[in-house]
Order: sequence, then structure tokens, then C-alpha cells
Amino acid sequence: MDIGRPFEIKKAAVLGAGVMGASIAAHLANAGLDCLLLDILPPGLTDEDRRKGWTEETPAWRNKTAVAGLARAAGLKPPAFYTGKNAARIRTGNLEDHLAWLNDADWVIEAVLEDLEVKQRLLARAAGHLKGTCIVSTNTSGLSVRDMAAKAPPGLRPRFLGTHFFNPPRYMRLLELVPTEDTSPHVVRFMRAFCEDVLGKGVVLCRDVPNFIANRMGVFEIANAIQLMIRKNLGIEDVDTLVGRELGRPGTALFGTVDLVGLDTAVQIMTHLYEAAGDDEMRPLFRPAGFLTAMLEKGFLGDKAGRGFYRSFRNERGEKVREVLDYEKTGYVPLRRPVFPSLEEARRTDDPLRKIRVLFHGEDRGGAFVREYLCNNFIYATNRIPGVCDSPADMDRAMKWGYNHRFGIKGTVYRTLSITIMYPVLGTALKILS
Repeated sequence: MDIGRPFEIKKAAVLGAGVMGASIAAHLANAGLDCLLLDILPPGLTDEDRRKGWTEETPAWRNKTAVAGLARAAGLKPPAFYTGKNAARIRTGNLEDHLAWLNDADWVIEAVLEDLEVKQRLLARAAGHLKGTCIVSTNTSGLSVRDMAAKAPPGLRPRFLGTHFFNPPRYMRLLELVPTEDTSPHVVRFMRAFCEDVLGKGVVLCRDVPNFIANRMGVFEIANAIQLMIRKNLGIEDVDTLVGRELGRPGTALFGTVDLVGLDTAVQIMTHLYEAAGDDEMRPLFRPAGFLTAMLEKGFLGDKAGRGFYRSFRNERGEKVREVLDYEKTGYVPLRRPVFPSLEEARRTDDPLRKIRVLFHGEDRGGAFVREYLCNNFIYATNRIPGVCDSPADMDRAMKWGYNHRFGIKGTVYRTLSITIMYPVLGTALKILS
């Protein structure tokens, strides 16, 4: 293959029809691409399948997993498709019978479960069906792209890289592009331009390190907040009240965002980082707290389970009741409205810069939490450059586009510039982040 020749992407294929894979396929269809969506065979015939007269040789049964994935994507709220007609651009099939359909795909995206060996085996199987100009990528959220490429045919490696979409792909702007040492620079340049210009993504170039940029920093911020919450004897709602809009965070704050993403997903990413980042000075922080494990055991997975750090229900009078997790008892208690004088003062100004400064310099419990929380984040971010990326700007973009942070890391540092007088250790951080 002439790796310098122009690429063109008109037809794509997504391998794996879970929530993420099907949503990626929907976004590709939204952008005008024809797309294949393939997944595994169902685990076995159900009673309903037998009532329909299906056998394990029936095509409808064999394609059932991918068909169900596409149907879920079509019913998502907010919608995964610009219009329902775009779903017609997606052709469903299975990974046993239809890998040969990949022979005219211009881009193949692997999006199966986060298991390195499973991904390696699938890529090896698919490789024999690909044309020499096909670009192949993995949507892993943090596994080594280099390790995946190691089992791929040598001829494929210059066209292989990571393309980490954030969920939901239609709405989350971030796409982390993760090349390996073997990825052709021409492929990287083409994919960056294509994902920006055609898919409308904000692309950040990442190093192939555990959890890349956004999830590396995002997991640290969650772990940091949890250990501070426990040490300072605060509640879930206390933290979410403090780490909210006044601090430049999304309305779902911290624990509400985990509920949205899914606790199982968050813990999986956290556990992977604990296992993979052996040289990280903050590694012990990434071991999931005991109450997180208890939540998993009880099925408190977040919005998809109807309960996580929060739950809502109708009482016997039909009134909507919202409760919050008591993490010491792993049970629910009525949601209260925390009051912090520093937060109330911050809310009285419309100036986002002043909001952050007021919170940071607050002399109450809320200010003490915010101060230590932000300082830990600043220092950790400083220590990750150039380990996870070359540019502080890329770290800012990753957190703004992937986690809906208004200012990012560096931006928040500059909005609390006067803190270096109180915390000299951050002077070094500010110089590096400049």
C-alpha cells in the first residue's frame, strides 16, 4: 500500500453493537456514511425465539444482537440519530457470518468489550477481510493500543490507531486520537481532519498511556473527591453542591455524572488505571473505595439501574421523591440542601472568575474542601505533562470536551491565580502550565 496516497471514507463498519458501538454507528450515519454494525451471536435460543420458529441457523436469530443494539440506539434519549431515516444507512449482521462484508469498508472501528485478548482476536480475524486502504481503529477507553497492534498483521499496523469517542458520541465533542509508534503520520493527519471536519469532533492527540488524557484526569478527580469527602466527613450531596456550576463543572456535578455514565463503567476505568499505572505517584488513590464495591454488589449502577448515588421515585401520594446515598450504610436517605457560606457568596456574582476565587478562598468547610480538591488536581495535572500529552492546552480541551468542564485544568489555575501566594508549591505548576 502507498501510505502517502489520499484516503477517503464513505463506508464504515463498527464491530460491537453495545451502547457505545451502536451510538458510534448512529453518529457515522448522521454524517452521511453507510455503516455496518456487527456483533456476536446470541448466547442461546429463548422461549420467544422458539415460538417464532427460529433455530440457531435462522438469520434473524444470528443477527439478533446487532439488531437489538441498533434498536436501543434508535430509542435513546437524547436521540442518537439526527432523524430516524438515518438508521436506514446502517446494515446489521454478525461476526461469524459477515466479516466478509468488511471488504469494501474504508474505516473499521472495533468497539467490543474492554478485554485486550478479545479485541486482539477479533482484529486478527477481521484483518484478512480488509482492503489495503482500510483504516482500522479501536474505541478502547484506556487499554494499550500498542498491545492491540502487536497481534495485528504488519501490513495493517501503519493504518491502525485508537479513536476514543465519548458517550454519547452525537453530543460529546471529544475524540481522543491515539497513534502507536507504527501508525503512519499520514493516517494520523487524515483521521484528525476527517473527525473534525466530517464528524464535528474536537480531536486531541494522546499518548498511548493508561486511560489517555480525559479519563486519566477524570478518574483522578473522582478518586480525589471521594478520599477528601470521607476524610472531611462530607456527604455525596455536599460534594456535588461544591463541585458544580460555580466551579465551572456541569450541572450533574461529580457523582451525578458518574450516575449518568454508569458506576460499573467508572469503576472498571478506575480499576484498570490502578492495575496499569504502576509508576503513578497517586496510584493507591485509584483502588475503588469499599462503598463503591458495595454499590456494585447491590446493583446501584446509576441512571440505567434507576439508582446509584441518587434515586428518584413516586411515593404513595404520587409525589416525586429524590434520595441520596448514605455511603457509610450503602442505603438511601432524604436529599438535603447543603448550605455553605462561601457557595452562597459565589452564587451572588455572575462573574465566573470571581465564583471560583470566592469558593477557593472560602473560610468555611466548603472552601477547605474546594481548596484541597483543586490543589490536588492542579499538581496531579502538572505531573502528567509530558507523560500523557505534550500540551497543557490539550489537557484543557480534553476536560472541556470530554467532561464538560468550563475552563479545564490550566484555565481554572489562571482563574485562581492568587492562590500561589498561599500555596507556593503551585508556583512551579503554574510555570509549567504556562
